[in-house]
Amino acid sequence: MTQEEEKEQERINKMVKRVKKTMIIFVIIFVIAICSLLFYGMKKVNYSLFKQLDSIVLEDSPNHINQIHIQVRGSNLFTFNAPVRIYYGKVGNLDKYKEYTIQNRGATLYPDNFTVQWDGDEHVEIIIHGDEQEDEKIKINFQ
Repeated sequence: MTQEEEKEQERINKMVKRVKKTMIIFVIIFVIAICSLLFYGMKKVNYSLFKQLDSIVLEDSPNHINQIHIQVRGSNLFTFNAPVRIYYGKVGNLDKYKEYTIQNRGATLYPDNFTVQWDGDEHVEIIIHGDEQEDEKIKINFQ
């Protein structure tokens, strides 16, 4: 092998090493990007499945003194029990809540799953309807 061929081979070897280093850097960046997206996606999925509150019913008493707000927490897709929070209090100040679960075969909850009956402004009765449970009555006294 001549000296020129050796220099050419050395130049090719250096170029191959640079390409390998560049490829390794790109692979590392790609893996980090994918992991970041997966982490962000799982965080978002975790929030929507277990923590997100979706409003179902918001209703005022007859004279708009008191209010109830029924929300479903997370998703009942995997548990088949819908976790529900019923917030109650003065209009604009719903600082108390009660938690229940509704056995509804994993189906989405709608306002039809709740019957709200006010007895004046200080008493409300909420009837929860689920596909796999007896109707459940909840009485809330605002006094």
